[in-house]
Amino acid sequence: MAVGLRNLTAHPDREGTWAAVSNRFAYLTTDFGAHWLASVQPKPDPAQVIGAHLLSSVEFERTDLSGKTYYITTVASSLVDGESNLFPYPANFGHLFRTIDGGLHWSPWASKGRNGSIAGGRVNVIKADPGDRATLYAGTQIGLYRSIDSGATWSRFGGGTLPLVDVRDLCISPEASGSSRQPMGGASGRSIPRRARRLPASAVSGTRTSTAASTAKT
Repeated sequence: MAVGLRNLTAHPDREGTWAAVSNRFAYLTTDFGAHWLASVQPKPDPAQVIGAHLLSSVEFERTDLSGKTYYITTVASSLVDGESNLFPYPANFGHLFRTIDGGLHWSPWASKGRNGSIAGGRVNVIKADPGDRATLYAGTQIGLYRSIDSGATWSRFGGGTLPLVDVRDLCISPEASGSSRQPMGGASGRSIPRRARRLPASAVSGTRTSTAASTAKT
């Protein structure tokens, strides 16, 4: 049976290792797609039948060369069961999840209510910094966030420069030591000013315009 995929990523340090997400599940291959391991659905209570859906992106944890540690995000405002019935979304469940065993178990990462959490927004996309293995960026419906400790804590990125817009996609430039890099982005109906500043990590672009390409979703 064909599965509609929403996002696909490749492990930057292990050839032939890819991950993808569909509406409710993640998929991992370590042999160029010959075999795929399907995840369980992220759930507040693994014993229950309701869990997250509308998965939006996937990204590998670069420090794990096995490929079994990765992150997924969701834009859901409700939980769903196997018959597509909807249920309230728990406030402390969060919209970013991490697995260390190829999707057999999930932990909420950056849940609401934790110190250094992503505040209240559904998460559209997560990207790893190519120049720093511990740095992650998350594009949410209320702005851009960054973690410098592999997702354990988060803070708003570009406060005072980037407005609280719906960040749908991210593009991170390769590390260029000593150069002045520029965060650029856009939002529906307005642009984000392009402002040169020295960044401790790679430049970030978040886009959501009528002409800009964003992550394909089906």
